Amino acid sequence: MAARRQLPILRQPAAPPAGTVPAPDDPDERPPWHWSAIGAVLIFATWLPLAMVGQWASRRLVGWLAPAGSQAELTARLAAASSGERAAVQAATVLPPLLAFAAACLAGAALVGRFGHRAGVREAAVAGVVATSTAWALTAAGDGLGATWMLWPPMALLGLALGWLGGRIGWRLRPA
Repeated sequence: MAARRQLPILRQPAAPPAGTVPAPDDPDERPPWHWSAIGAVLIFATWLPLAMVGQWASRRLVGWLAPAGSQAELTARLAAASSGERAAVQAATVLPPLLAFAAACLAGAALVGRFGHRAGVREAAVAGVVATSTAWALTAAGDGLGATWMLWPPMALLGLALGWLGGRIGWRLRPA
């Protein structure tokens, strides 16, 4: 008696070509730690244009607070300024880029929290720390370690906190 022949199932997916890896059927097959790397890249991609806007705003604020024609004139003006005026110029120098970093961390981490299937708040927080550490390492490589080493702990904590907060925001935005 001949072996029974079976017809192929009509909706069966086609086999991948020889020598290729089949694509995963389920998006949940990606490990959660992948979303930490994806989040770090998202934070950087968001941070770069926001940093340019922050630098522009910082330059405009300093020009408004301490108008000067040249660097030497600005230095002389700040030397003669009161401590409150110097603090205002320092805040105008630091706050706009810091706000750009905060917005980028929140946005990138929120995307991880919202779209990272099995990933959640932890992976979003790790993404914030990884992006911060990468930026710190690039700064240290360019300017030398000098006083830059003191910036890493507070910036890493800020990246962790903002990543966690952004992850919580994204987690709440997930569909029920």
